[in-house]
Amino acid sequence: MVSWLAYWRCPDCVGSVTLCNHFTSTAADMSDRRIEKCIYTELSPDDHYASYLKLGKLLTAQKPLSDPPHPDELLFIIQHQIAELWMKLLLHEFDRTIAFFRDDALPRAIKCLHRVRQVQNQLFGQWKVLDTLTPTEYAGFRRVFGKASGFQSAQYRLLEFVPGIGRFQRDDR
Repeated sequence: MVSWLAYWRCPDCVGSVTLCNHFTSTAADMSDRRIEKCIYTELSPDDHYASYLKLGKLLTAQKPLSDPPHPDELLFIIQHQIAELWMKLLLHEFDRTIAFFRDDALPRAIKCLHRVRQVQNQLFGQWKVLDTLTPTEYAGFRRVFGKASGFQSAQYRLLEFVPGIGRFQRDDR
């Protein structure tokens, strides 16, 4: 019985994305299977995944304020931090797009806009996770962040202006 399968572009295997038998294992042989040539085993501290991504900082940046801790506050914090990260990437991609347009590099600008579309899909889609939080659950910790609001996000406001939305009078009915 195969315990897990992985799809990978393994340099030892022929073809494009194929099921590589180097990555197919059973529970019995998991402890003694060979290390694939495409896996680096000698890493300096600077090459480490967690170091590169600054996971120590990232994964400790969630500080629920409720006391005792409300079980859904972590969801709320992570949801909004992820949204801020997506907005950071959107602003970066808009900057690149504008630079490519100025340089008459239309194909590169269009590629950036395709990425913007995908990031926006991610950003919009992630709110479905927050939909699992009921109004009563939200009310259980809302008081701890006082008057703070997502509308205070500087990046959110920048995203209105960078693509030109904020230059025109908005209908805020």
